[in-house]
Amino acid sequence: MQCNVCGGETFLDMNGRLNVRCAKCGSLERARVLKMILDESGILKKGTRVLHFAPEGGLATYIKGIVGDECYDARDIDIERYQHVKVSYFDLVEACHTLPTNAFDLIIHNHVMEHLPCNVTAVLYHLHRALSDEGLHVFSIPDLPLNFHPAAIRAPAVFDTPFGAVGATGGNA
Repeated sequence: MQCNVCGGETFLDMNGRLNVRCAKCGSLERARVLKMILDESGILKKGTRVLHFAPEGGLATYIKGIVGDECYDARDIDIERYQHVKVSYFDLVEACHTLPTNAFDLIIHNHVMEHLPCNVTAVLYHLHRALSDEGLHVFSIPDLPLNFHPAAIRAPAVFDTPFGAVGATGGNA
């Protein structure tokens, strides 16, 4: 088996799950699935404006290497956690409405929504609003009870999987 994010070939156990974390880049299954989605979409190229919440180390390095430092915007509420990439402070609950409209070509967040102490419908609305017309919003949510209405996402592709919901939505067009 080989990690599609970094090419690593050694995988470590984590939380009782066997061979799930790449020993080289630290990616988990959700980051590797996300990379497959991004590669298939063809969205990643020099100049693609990316907003990435809770950026995974290997994936952040991979994306930033393609789009360039000036187009990669990583954000989180707990910036002390990140040594692998520069992350700006951003509270999705309090500040999602401040995101500029049509500003990003790609918005990514894996396992973020379940941590927000609010109705995430409003957060998802503002993230979608921040997408360019041809933008892509890719996310995963574990199989946990959440406070949102799936129809509000306007996602043509939201899949329920054994690992939770995985979605990809288009831009504002």
